Amino acid sequence: MAAPLAAALIFAALAVVDWAVAVVLYRGLVGGPDPTAHPDHRPVLATAVVMVAAAGFLRFWPSYLAGLAVWALVARRLGLPPARAALLVALLAAVSLVGRMAGGGVMAAFGW
Repeated sequence: MAAPLAAALIFAALAVVDWAVAVVLYRGLVGGPDPTAHPDHRPVLATAVVMVAAAGFLRFWPSYLAGLAVWALVARRLGLPPARAALLVALLAAVSLVGRMAGGGVMAAFGW
């Protein structure tokens, strides 16, 4: 029972880190508009983290693609222009890929 809970927490932590790293990279590349300036930023991000963490229990590729779909919805929901939203999603795709590989390695090391 502890392993699924630990896995869910790992997936959620990875989603938060993915978002934070992608936003820092986004700010460094283009500056504004800032995705975190939207008034609904926190509830939208919290919902996205739960959805991405839940998708983490799928096999790798379906999980990764579901996560990207969630991040794409978040980028659009936060009111970014289409080109900026696409850039943020591309950054999230790259960061999420690395994060999922790292998370899979951690879980494999513990036999989950």
